Amino acid sequence: MERRVRMKDVAQCAGVHPSSVSMALRNHPRISRATCERIQKIAEEMGYRPDPNLSALAAYRSAVQPKTRSGEIAILTSGISRLGQATGTTRLILQAMSERAEALGYSLALFNMLQQDLKPDQVNRIIRVRGIQGLIIGRTDYPNRTFLKGIDWGQISAVRVGRRPQWPPVTRVDHHQYATIQLILGKMLLRGYRRIGLYHQRSNLRALAFYPEAAYQHLLNRVSRTRAYPTFYSDCNRGESLFEWAERYQFDAIISNQMPQVMIPDSAAREAFFDARGFALMNLLDKSSELAGVYQNLGKLGERAVDVLVAQMHRGERGFPKVVSNTMVEGEWSEGKSLPRRRSE
Repeated sequence: MERRVRMKDVAQCAGVHPSSVSMALRNHPRISRATCERIQKIAEEMGYRPDPNLSALAAYRSAVQPKTRSGEIAILTSGISRLGQATGTTRLILQAMSERAEALGYSLALFNMLQQDLKPDQVNRIIRVRGIQGLIIGRTDYPNRTFLKGIDWGQISAVRVGRRPQWPPVTRVDHHQYATIQLILGKMLLRGYRRIGLYHQRSNLRALAFYPEAAYQHLLNRVSRTRAYPTFYSDCNRGESLFEWAERYQFDAIISNQMPQVMIPDSAAREAFFDARGFALMNLLDKSSELAGVYQNLGKLGERAVDVLVAQMHRGERGFPKVVSNTMVEGEWSEGKSLPRRRSE
């Protein structure tokens, strides 16, 4: 049986220490790019492959040993310099990131892209001095593209959360928007709803590449005895009110990314409108809500972003990948009084 090529064999052929081979195979920043490429080429020519049993043993030891701080993960934000400043959904995501990073032996270092006296060169210098190997770009409606262009991406592993910003071309972790609509429509159809409308902001849909609307159109047009209808864009409805839209198409259920009180501020009008229709929310933040819908589990989004980034760091994947991959996090259905089984007419 042919003997497995060991890391020590590669080190001897390359004239370096085995630890240098280990770092070179992971593209560690302490090893120059030229040396990494030379050692990687030698390893490939010799037929070196990592021993999966040793890799599994190392992963096991890492999991059972008490965690000590092994480094920092940089987070690029828009308007937040400290975790305590975050509110709403951003706070939930960042808190989950912080807890997951700590469990893996890391702490978070937040950099506010909107801070006037913070420049990309400063961030690059801090990353080098502190030995930061990983960076997460937080989702934001106000991406500073000029700032992002100034980051030295070649020295770091990176992940972005959400569809915005759409640059740089690195691994993305996001909600599974198609699965959200698919789950809601499945529940509505099983409960007897057939005339289902979609209420959404066009600006938000544009940021989501229109995935929710595409899923709505695609799925309903494939189901017998129902069809898709024109979406009501709350930020550009061209003069037609929500009530007129619902009456025109005789909807018996509405899907929305906005709370009912935002859609219809007047409580009496809101109660009358939704008493006559089922309702499901696309982005529930609380399972205890009386509304039916999809609980997006923002904590899982934050955790997954850290997991994906740390895995890239361990594999030495830095800079822009040749092929950008996406990790989609699906939400969970949450029951609520707003979507009862439809009464037979």
